[in-house]
Amino acid sequence: MTVTPDVHSLGFLVMLAARELRDVVDVLDHDPDGAEAVTNAEAVALAERVYELTAVVTRLEAHLGKVFDGARHQRSNSKRQRGINWDSALLEYAGESVARLKRSHPAEPGTASLAALVDVAVRDKLTEFEVKYNNGRQFPPLV
Repeated sequence: MTVTPDVHSLGFLVMLAARELRDVVDVLDHDPDGAEAVTNAEAVALAERVYELTAVVTRLEAHLGKVFDGARHQRSNSKRQRGINWDSALLEYAGESVARLKRSHPAEPGTASLAALVDVAVRDKLTEFEVKYNNGRQFPPLV
């Protein structure tokens, strides 16, 4: 039986591995003239641990990439117009802000148009909901 850890467990493991990796790097960077200088054998052992931790983090990140298959990856070749009700002040401010940002930061996602901003914002919020309420996975379709 294969056990698939949830997103929060994997994230926690990545955090622990990264913390241990930082501790190892701190030891390797320690002043060799100090009282707690690292011996060659210790340096080799720490370097091996860095390699192991890097491999663990890489595997965990690859798995996390497979788990996050929701809103950010929903793409189609078509567009559909839908009417939505906006607060008029927010709509005006958003439109003006996007127009300004399009000139000053054209490479920033969401600055091409108001529709692009809405697309980015909706994807980000849905991804947040997927992580919070559905273990980081795409919500199933309503049947």
